[in-house]
Amino acid sequence: MSRSHKALSIALFLAGSLATTSALAEDPASPAQPSSTGQAVTLDARGQSATNGLSLQLSPVDWNNVIAELNGDQPAPANGLQLAEQPPAANASLFIAQAGDSSGAADPSGAASGQFSAAEAARQSNNPLGGDFIIWLNFFDIAQQDGDITDEDRHSYVHLFQPIIPFKIPQIGENWIYVNRPTIPTTIDIELPVSPDSSRPDQFRFDNKGGFGDVEYFGLLGTSTPTKTGLATAFGEGDTVIAGGFTSRFPTGKGSLTENVYAAGPAATAGYIGKDWTLAFLLQHWWDYGKAGSGVDDFNFSRLQLFYFKSFPGAWQVGGSPIITADWTESSDDRWTVPIGVAAFKTLDLGPVKLKLGAEFRPSIVSPDSLGNDWEIEFSVIPITTNFFQQMLN
Repeated sequence: MSRSHKALSIALFLAGSLATTSALAEDPASPAQPSSTGQAVTLDARGQSATNGLSLQLSPVDWNNVIAELNGDQPAPANGLQLAEQPPAANASLFIAQAGDSSGAADPSGAASGQFSAAEAARQSNNPLGGDFIIWLNFFDIAQQDGDITDEDRHSYVHLFQPIIPFKIPQIGENWIYVNRPTIPTTIDIELPVSPDSSRPDQFRFDNKGGFGDVEYFGLLGTSTPTKTGLATAFGEGDTVIAGGFTSRFPTGKGSLTENVYAAGPAATAGYIGKDWTLAFLLQHWWDYGKAGSGVDDFNFSRLQLFYFKSFPGAWQVGGSPIITADWTESSDDRWTVPIGVAAFKTLDLGPVKLKLGAEFRPSIVSPDSLGNDWEIEFSVIPITTNFFQQMLN
């Protein structure tokens, strides 16, 4: 083959490739149409590419044949570059933007490829099982306390770090997830009663404290199942969640910032995590099974967190997630804390990381008479990332 013919072959090959790519990008939403040779371009909506929001599955190019063709060692195929109807199973990972798995199962969130929308991240951040993402919860709580043992309003400032790390368990069944969630509290400043005030009957003297608190951990095993029936008919398409497991607590704090007990008990969650509405709860209970010091009181404590949110365009959410607690070692007058919650959140798209920001106001309608929360404001800074631990296991 002469140099001019070689140059012409190369030019035609490149022009054909560019024309094919351009045609695909101009109409990504249209279904694949058979070519004159009976072959078809496969469009795969399991992920999002950087150009048109779709992932294209192309068969791998046999470069040996291409080079041989340009060198004149064999005749060129009549129809040039072939686009296979389906990529070979051995090359299922050779996608322009890899998404989903080689089985062809849909992955609308695009989490498997690192491509996911702020709206989907915001929705799954309400899922107690974490869904497809790691949710790095950071809460900054400001609370005001009052009660019978003080004639002044008291305040506390606490930071809670709660990473939610889920792992899918296909060995059990489809949609099964095991989620890990530690809670690491750091008290920036809190006013705590330390001793009776001799100058004021029935009053206590308060000191400011700060430092590391008792670490908690819970593990839940359950399902987060996509559904379009039942609650979905009223609240929109979403995921039905149900799971059970255990919760635990360790005396890692110091001084008055620890309960000085080892405690454990059951945990459970259930709910509907819809694209429009979220309705769910998370229940935990602890009994002590060991003491970290002498003279330590028993620990018998319950916590119930409710989730109710409405999603709006632009990755906005409005609702609440109040936490109801009961200390069963106290009298009925000092047992319950029952707030209501009013919150607003916005999730920002920062590329591979989504950032959920918001605030929630929780006034208490029931609180302990001796000393309890009058109100609480919680500020949330929540990075949401793809689950790289799951990807490492896969």
